Amino acid sequence: MPRGLTALTCEATFRNDHKYSRGTQVFWEGEPAEYIYRIKDGAVRSYKLLSDGRRQICAFYLPGDIFGVETDDLHRFTAEAITDTTVWIVKRHGMFEGRDNDLASTKNAFELLLQDLQRAQNQLLVLGRETAVERVVYFRNGPAVEETNRDHSSDEAS
Repeated sequence: MPRGLTALTCEATFRNDHKYSRGTQVFWEGEPAEYIYRIKDGAVRSYKLLSDGRRQICAFYLPGDIFGVETDDLHRFTAEAITDTTVWIVKRHGMFEGRDNDLASTKNAFELLLQDLQRAQNQLLVLGRETAVERVVYFRNGPAVEETNRDHSSDEAS
């Protein structure tokens, strides 16, 4: 059971190993945001359809990433499996209920949300990069490069 999802949703029942084929929508923009997702394997992209028919890519999610966390009751973007993808799914209803005295779970959930915020902020910075090639390289390698940098900086701190 993914520990992060337990802390984030306070739900005990998971639907493990839910599979999506390449090109299948995990959820649609405007659909009720009933679940939170964590990628076990595969990849998902979130996007918004523009009025002229183009797609604006918002994010890419890789194994270990959590997505579908919304500030409202509806999804703001569509999420689609880029490859055959397996995700863990948990209901988001009741987030933090009954966790008033569980500091460890609250801290873990806060850290997960901060990681998602950091990812979003880094993607905003990518939008200002000079070339499309640099943006593709970031989206392709960025999370792995960031994780490597984080590992090295924690080694140096010890």
